[in-house]
Formats: sequence, structure tokens, C-alpha cells
Amino acid sequence: DTRKELRKVMELKSTVASLHRHVEQVKSEAQEEIDKAKGEAGKAKEEASKAKEEASEAKEEAGKLRQESESALQSVRQASNAKVEELQHAQAKSSFKFAQLQMESEKQLQALQDEIATGCVDDVLRNMVSQIEHTAALEEASRE
Repeated sequence: DTRKELRKVMELKSTVASLHRHVEQVKSEAQEEIDKAKGEAGKAKEEASKAKEEASEAKEEAGKLRQESESALQSVRQASNAKVEELQHAQAKSSFKFAQLQMESEKQLQALQDEIATGCVDDVLRNMVSQIEHTAALEEASRE
């Protein structure tokens, strides 16, 4: 009886030792998995930190580009407004000069028309004087 119990105890001891080894192996594998997961989590955290830093830099760069773009747009607007004012001034000058030339042209035309009219009147008066002289000469000839 004692031998049977001793054998059972030895078998149980062997089973316990086997179970203990199995538990140690499972614990070791679990620890390896935990360490591996921690390593991967560390890498992921590091990559996330890098990505966050890059996103921050990109946001800062985008802000600078937006500011430069707005500044350039403002410069273009100012240059455009200045050019519009310059063109409006040139147009006003041109319109004024055109009006001056038109008035001068009308004066010259009127002077030319007056000259022509005076010239015609002179011709008419000469013709009349000539006719009067001719008529006077005929009258004098007829009296003689």
C-alpha cells in the first residue's frame, strides 16, 4: 500500500515538475511576447512622435507659405491699382489733349472758312467793281 502511494506520490511529483516546467516555458514565452510587444509599442510611439513633429513642421511651413502668398497677392493688388491709376491719368491727359486739338482744329477750320468766305467776297467785289467799271465805260462810250 505504501509503495502504491509512494508510486502515486512520485508520479504526482513528476507530473507537478512537468507542469512546473510547462508553466515556466509558458511564462518565458509570454514574457518574450510582452517584451516584443513593448518593443513594437516603443517603435510605434517613436514613429508617432516623428509623424507628429513632421506634421507640426508641415503646418508651420504651410502657414509661412500662406503668409507669403497673401503678401505676394497684396503686392500684385497694389501694383495693379497703381497701374490702373496711371492708365486713368494717361486717359484723362489724352482726353484733355484730344479736346484741345479738337478745339484748335475747329478754330483752324473756322479761320479757313472765313478766309475762303473773305476770298469769295473779294472775288465777288472784284467782279462787281469790274462790272461797274465796264458798265461805266459803256455808258461813257454811249454818251460820246
